[in-house]
Amino acid sequence: KKYNNMLTVIKNDKAGRLEYVEMLKFQQKNLEDELKKASSLVIKKKPAAYVGDNVTHANITRGTMVWPIAGKVMEGFGETFIEDAGVTFFHKGIKIRPDKTSPVFASANGEVIFADYIKGFDYITVVDHGEAFYTVYGNMTELKAIPSEKVAQGDILGRINIDLDGDTSYLYFEIRKNEEALNPADWLAGYY
Repeated sequence: KKYNNMLTVIKNDKAGRLEYVEMLKFQQKNLEDELKKASSLVIKKKPAAYVGDNVTHANITRGTMVWPIAGKVMEGFGETFIEDAGVTFFHKGIKIRPDKTSPVFASANGEVIFADYIKGFDYITVVDHGEAFYTVYGNMTELKAIPSEKVAQGDILGRINIDLDGDTSYLYFEIRKNEEALNPADWLAGYY
């Protein structure tokens, strides 16, 4: 009887994880659609320049962007295998868990091309840094930036309010060149 009960729990758990993966895929598609709309506003300029061994996009050299929020990376960039569900999911950004309620900062100079609420991502801001290179800041609880606003590195874009559920208080952060997601570890200063 215990075995059957445990088997039922495991099957339900696996079904729940599969449902969670489907929800993530749906949210990712919604975000992709919104990013395509936002990136259509980005004026395509000359291709990225190369400076020595350091790749530069829009005058931003790898490893020089500031962290958008102080905290711990709770979900990294790239493929993640969800063992219980038996599927692989590709994370196009990172999730950063702040220690306390904190402002969200622009990682580099640019222009806000999107700032609004998206279901499943709360408040989201997209900053164009030029040359179709942009950053995405999602899951904010407050929005400070407005479209067409010029921002400098370190300017406040929004805020993350810490709640009691540690799984929901995080900043979702992406770096993109055109529609390609780039690994933030290559661009953020002192990535750990």
